[in-house]
Amino acid sequence: MISKITAFYEENEQIKSLLQTAWSKGVNIVVIIAAIVIALTIIMIAVYFILAHFQKADQIRKMYKDYGKYGIYLVIGILILLSVIGGVITYLADETRNTLLNINIF
Repeated sequence: MISKITAFYEENEQIKSLLQTAWSKGVNIVVIIAAIVIALTIIMIAVYFILAHFQKADQIRKMYKDYGKYGIYLVIGILILLSVIGGVITYLADETRNTLLNINIF
């Protein structure tokens, strides 16, 4: 059964390219989801440490007034950084896959 599927896959270039496209799109989606999860985790950890460090509400309000704008810039910067890292990982994964397909291991 597996050999029939393999033979069918090797004969049909269209299916092969379709599966390759699906694989790279899947990697992109996984990287984007992972970046969002990591960013949210970093934000939650930062909020937790801020709340733990400044237990008084007045200090939190004052800190938000002083650093709120910069905090937003920091979060945007982290998201951009994660996007760049995700893009690099996607590119490397794509190149690795192309290399393996050229070697015909898979």
